[in-house]
Amino acid sequence: MSNLTIAHLKAYGATQVHSVHHNRSDNFVRYFVDRTSEMVPRRLLDEVLIYKEETEADARQYVVNQYPDGVGYHELMATKASDAETLFSSLESQELDVILMDNFMDLAAKLLVWDKYPEYKNSPIFLNLGFFKNEATLAEQFSFLPFLTPTESAQNHLKIYRWLRAMQPKAKIYFLCYHFCSSVGNHLRYNNAREFYREFESIARNEDIHIIPPLTVGAELTKGEEDWPHFQPPVYQALAGYIYLNTVSDLPKTNHPYRLPPSEIA
Repeated sequence: MSNLTIAHLKAYGATQVHSVHHNRSDNFVRYFVDRTSEMVPRRLLDEVLIYKEETEADARQYVVNQYPDGVGYHELMATKASDAETLFSSLESQELDVILMDNFMDLAAKLLVWDKYPEYKNSPIFLNLGFFKNEATLAEQFSFLPFLTPTESAQNHLKIYRWLRAMQPKAKIYFLCYHFCSSVGNHLRYNNAREFYREFESIARNEDIHIIPPLTVGAELTKGEEDWPHFQPPVYQALAGYIYLNTVSDLPKTNHPYRLPPSEIA
């Protein structure tokens, strides 16, 4: 949601400096905000992961995007000023105008714990086991954690927001709550997306953040349940226009008042 909206913000003169992908909110908090756990060393993963040729680039990108030297630079590694620059040093040294957040990973991803190494029982990672030739062996060594609940997700994102706000006091921060209108056939995801908005809007109501509710649009503006995360381009164009207009004219926040439409599932 954020990345495709930023792509259309470029039409208004915006320059994208960061792009955080493949980090579920609990992992981002665990490793980068609270720093309560160490990640599984990359060398251990390199020893066990056997890549399929057709998915190797994506599989490697998933891993790079989660480690400190690569997080925040999805498809932007060439823009790094030096190897020493990180998302964290950049946030501390640069003044950003706009920050976009969304909850896609919390709705879409289960994390994996490497049972082979008990010392890393609190160090989950996001992998698509289908990307690897030794999928069956990996499935025996790793176990899945459940999806986050809407409450867990909302609390994590509030913590991430406050962490960002402390480093970027002047930035306009927008949270694009993920839609549920293209997930009617997946009751868990549908309800998690709806309830996330309720939870996050409630606990972040008094924060300096613009919360854009989950958009309910006609099927023609989505890409269907087979590609549930994505809208058609005009929706991202409209979101980019709203964010640009708000940034230059200081419109009021969107999250008051708003009522979710009736649920389409029992």
